[in-house]
Amino acid sequence: MYHAGSVRPLLVVFYLVALLFGLLRLGARRLMLLALLALAAHGIVLALLLVVLPLFAAMGGYVTAAPAPCRQPPQPEGGI
Repeated sequence: MYHAGSVRPLLVVFYLVALLFGLLRLGARRLMLLALLALAAHGIVLALLLVVLPLFAAMGGYVTAAPAPCRQPPQPEGGI
């Protein structure tokens, strides 16, 4: 859905219809369980981001602190 572009509003309408069918079909307890499952999944993703993003920042700092010859792109060798 992130890369849907101009089709995104149409996909949102389909998701809304599916959600409404689920809302009418499920009981209150099962719908609450499904909502808690979705919240837990989002929480796990956020927790992973909280762990991974500082690691990427540390790696970026490590590369920035490297000596200049290590940061330069490799130069092509003499003619072939």
